[in-house]
Parts: sequence; structure tokens; C-alpha cells
Amino acid sequence: MSRLELRHMRKAFGGLEVLADISLRVDASEFVSILGPSGAGKSTLFQLLTGAIRGEGEMRFDGAPLDGARFAFMPQRDALMPWRRVIDNATIGLEVQGMKRR
Repeated sequence: MSRLELRHMRKAFGGLEVLADISLRVDASEFVSILGPSGAGKSTLFQLLTGAIRGEGEMRFDGAPLDGARFAFMPQRDALMPWRRVIDNATIGLEVQGMKRR
């Protein structure tokens, strides 16, 4: 069984299709890099994985439907909130998911 599986993922913004029929399987022992030019859909794919946006298709993690609750996304641009401490910025993904810092 794949650790992460995407089947026929699609995402459009208005009439612009950003992701078209993306399928991917990642096993537990694999390391994957997503590369592409600006505007290729890399950030959109990660936003789908984290549940920040919805798309069409099927996403599974350990065989169960993926709702984004197990993933967090750190954007490529600086998005630190200057009024928060470093540790608070680093753990914002946990906070959004309702998890406590240890």
C-alpha cells in the first residue's frame, strides 16, 4: 500500500485549469521532490494536500481519504508573522490543526 496516493487530481481557478489529471503514488521509503517553473501548480498541489483548497479527484494517506489534517504547508515566500515568537511561527501548522505543542 502506498503511503500517499493521488488519483486524477484536478484544480481550476475560474476557467484556468491549474492541475490536470495528476496521479501520484509515494511509498513510505520514498523521498519525492516536486519541481517546476513558477506557475506550474506546485503550490496549488500542496494547498490541496493540506486541505487549504479543494479540488477534484481522490487523495489517500495510508489508505484512508486525506482531508488535510495530517499535513501543513509553509509557503515559499516569507510569511512569518512579526508579532509572533519564532516558536509560534514554526508551530502554526499544529495550532491550525488544534494540536498542542510539546
